[in-house]
Amino acid sequence: MFHDKPQIWGVTTVGERGQVVIPARAREEMQLEKGDKLVVISKGKKLIGFVKESEITGMLKSWLSEIEGMKPES
Repeated sequence: MFHDKPQIWGVTTVGERGQVVIPARAREEMQLEKGDKLVVISKGKKLIGFVKESEITGMLKSWLSEIEGMKPES
């Protein structure tokens, strides 16, 4: 998922109550539906992203597996 080229879906505005509308094309591509829960992730003050709650466990397990594979042999 994170190895793909980043997509730019358009521009959105942070509303009065901090709400953000995800562009329709992005919702369709990511198969987001009303009621889906998203985990909000940031990197410093420059990047913010959303990951479906239902996908985060699998992503973390995959990352952990990759990290474990990078450890030098003892």
